[in-house]
Amino acid sequence: MWIALTVPFMVLGCVIAIVPVLYGSIRDRRTQAALRTELPVIKSTQAPPDTFEVMCPPCGAVLRGTHSGELLEAISQHAWRVHGVPHPGQVLREAVPAAV
Repeated sequence: MWIALTVPFMVLGCVIAIVPVLYGSIRDRRTQAALRTELPVIKSTQAPPDTFEVMCPPCGAVLRGTHSGELLEAISQHAWRVHGVPHPGQVLREAVPAAV
C-alpha cells in the first residue's frame, strides 16, 4: 500500500528536479550558439608588427591591441559580452551599495 502511494510522488519529484535543469541547459546552449553566429570570427593572420593578439580558446575569436593594457581591456570586454565572464573591475563599477 505504501509503495503504491510513494512511487508516484518519487517519480513526480524526479521530474520536478530534472526538467527545469534540462530546459535551462538547452536554452543556454542555444543562446551561446546564437552569440557565436552573430559575432564574426576574425581569421586574418596578418597583423601589423606593433600589435599584440590572442585567440579566445572557446570561440576562436582573435583579439588585438596595440599595447598590453588595450589587449587586456579587449579580452575583458569580449569575455563579458560573449561568454558572460565579468572582469573584477566591471563588477566593482556596477556594484550598488546595499540599503540597510
